[in-house]
Amino acid sequence: MAFDISLIQESSAKGIILKSITIIGIISTIFSLFSPNPLLCVPAFVSLYFIVYNLYVSKYLVGFLVAFVYQWFQVSIKILYACYTFQDVQNLTQYPDHILKCYLLCSLGIIIITYAISIFIKRAKFNDQTIFNLINKFNLNRLLISYFMIGIIAHMLPLSLSQLAIQLAAFKWGIFYIIFLLFYNKERGKWIILALVSFEFVLGFASYFSSWKDVVFYTLISVLTVIKLTPKRIFILGLASVALFYIGLLWTGIKGEYRTYIAQGSTQAMMVSKADAINKIFDLGSNFKVNDNVTKSFIDRISYIDYLSACMNHVPNIVPHENGKLTINAITHVLIPRVVNKNKAVIDESTHLTKYTGVFFSNLSMGVSFSLGYFGDFYVDFGEIGMLIAILCMGFFIGWIFLNVYNHIQNPIIGIAVMQMSFILLYKFEISLIKLVGTIVTFWILYRLLAAYIFPKYSKWIMNE
Repeated sequence: MAFDISLIQESSAKGIILKSITIIGIISTIFSLFSPNPLLCVPAFVSLYFIVYNLYVSKYLVGFLVAFVYQWFQVSIKILYACYTFQDVQNLTQYPDHILKCYLLCSLGIIIITYAISIFIKRAKFNDQTIFNLINKFNLNRLLISYFMIGIIAHMLPLSLSQLAIQLAAFKWGIFYIIFLLFYNKERGKWIILALVSFEFVLGFASYFSSWKDVVFYTLISVLTVIKLTPKRIFILGLASVALFYIGLLWTGIKGEYRTYIAQGSTQAMMVSKADAINKIFDLGSNFKVNDNVTKSFIDRISYIDYLSACMNHVPNIVPHENGKLTINAITHVLIPRVVNKNKAVIDESTHLTKYTGVFFSNLSMGVSFSLGYFGDFYVDFGEIGMLIAILCMGFFIGWIFLNVYNHIQNPIIGIAVMQMSFILLYKFEISLIKLVGTIVTFWILYRLLAAYIFPKYSKWIMNE
């Protein structure tokens, strides 16, 4: 069976990855001894090791793994960049006073949350033979219809239904995952996959807020499901990650001029045709060159521990800890609808960030938004030790929610597709606590309802029953 991978093979793949992390970590540690940040890269590789150890429990759950590796990247990239370029990390941030403490706390926090999630998701049961037999009964045409229709509907929903749009967009990628599994081993199937990936990748650039990375990551998640990992393939994936890094640099370098062109003087709106937008991308890309400013801008854009460092300057020295107020607000915000609470506040993350850092950030009324992140919100609520306990509880909450939803979905193919939605729902380290809680609770309510009333009918429709 071509895409059937036994538990022994998965364990072997996990071992190869962990050994690779260990070797690269040792080499990087030796290298860092000659930099202004000796041994500072050690926590990065230790946390990455435990993320893989905790979350690589099944090929059908790699969405969680990729999500938290991306969060790890946001925590560690500035530190690793400083080590590899022989710069003092404190010179790379506007808020240097607590940057090392933030890095260590966040590295530990990611280990804790992935451990808590793993306790639940490793209880999910998968049967390769059942999955293989079922997936060959799926109707491609109906899968494609649902894939494109859900994507269109998600983009058309108004801002007031943003949570529903997030969930629909996530399920679209779950269907993409099914299509990938269905066609990977079929004759000419790889051409169908390549056409779909290329379509999404190019279309992702032809918008004001580029979404090209979604298809890249879901292709990676799908590939990690269907192939047997070997040292050679891990090396190839490493080269692919370098290419992805370059694309990130490219987008960072051209997006300012590109957005000015497609907006044509309007605010965050696309005022030219997609064909013109794509032509502009190719024009700008052909003249692009990597330089120090682009690289630093990219690092600053990805890294997300600076705001927490600024927050630690301000809380509790100027503003006291909130002792759970933010956590309670996050829960009540999602549980009490606006029709019940007419005074329900609009989420303005920049104003929230300004309050707890003492630094002014442009806010929602100016068309932009910056977030403190859910780790930062937990720090404001509970302090350094208390935030780690809260992060542990959040991990338990996330793991239980996903396992509970999965256990109520009758069709195992739809079940693993829903589990792979974890990436798009969880990969942002910068997501605020109020949005994270809203996303997870909405996911639970919506997909429990879908599992009970819609998925049984949808399953029969896409399987020609």
